[in-house]
Amino acid sequence: MLAASADEDAKGGLKKPVAGPFDRRVAAELDLPQMVAKCVVQTVKWPSTVQTLKALLTAGPTRSWRYVREKREKGKMES
Repeated sequence: MLAASADEDAKGGLKKPVAGPFDRRVAAELDLPQMVAKCVVQTVKWPSTVQTLKALLTAGPTRSWRYVREKREKGKMES
């Protein structure tokens, strides 16, 4: 009973598993970066579009166009 358990750390807390078999299989996928990028784009696309349309009404066409142009340039740089 006095010996430390294999799944406990030095402070007496349980060790958090780094990754299980499923996590390792997912991480080994060759197209994982593309899949993650696609998910991020799908998540951000609608709110960004709505924000752009709202800007037309609240900030005016000149500032809105500048905002859209900056967003598109930023998107090209990150791709």
